[in-house]
Formats: sequence, C-alpha cells, structure tokens
Amino acid sequence: MPLPAGQNGSMSVVEDVRQIVQDFLAPELRAVAVQMEALNKRMDNLESNISKRMDNLESNINVQFAAVKTEVASRQEVVLLQIEHVKALLDVDKRLMRLESQRADPLAKSA
Repeated sequence: MPLPAGQNGSMSVVEDVRQIVQDFLAPELRAVAVQMEALNKRMDNLESNISKRMDNLESNINVQFAAVKTEVASRQEVVLLQIEHVKALLDVDKRLMRLESQRADPLAKSA
C-alpha cells in the first residue's frame, strides 16, 4: 500500500536530516570527543607535574626551615651565654663597689 504523498515527503526529509547528521555531525562529534580526551590527558599530566613540583618545593622549604630553626637556636644559646656573662660581670662590679664603700666608711669615721 503506497503512502500518501505528504507522508512520503516528510519521511524523506527525516531520512535526509538523519543522513546529514550521520555524514557531517557525527564525525565532528567524534573528533571533538577525541580532542577532549587528549586535552584531559594533558591536563592530568600537567596536574601530576605540578603536584610533583609542589611536593619538591614543600620538601625544600621544610629542609631550609629546619636549617634556619637550628641556626636561630644556636644563636639564641650564644646570646643567652653572653647575657649570663654580662650579669656575672655586673654582680662582680656591685660586689666591688660594696667592698670599696665598706673600706671608705671606716676611713671616713676615723677622720
């Protein structure tokens, strides 16, 4: 049984559109999908490289920080020793002044 002319023509248009989509659009979509996959791989590689560099940078910073911390502790010890030395000298000066004042007082009393 033949189809009416209007329906046969619309089927032909639908088939034509399908054919155009299959001939032109589908290959383009596949090409875009391949390009997206390639971009995703590149992004993964870049992310991996950045992650490695960040790990190396963090490791270097930690090593340098530990070295600075050790240097600061060493210098702090030196400064504390110098402060103790100055305190000891001041104590000696105070004792000397006290002894001199005690010697001066008996002379002042006898005069």
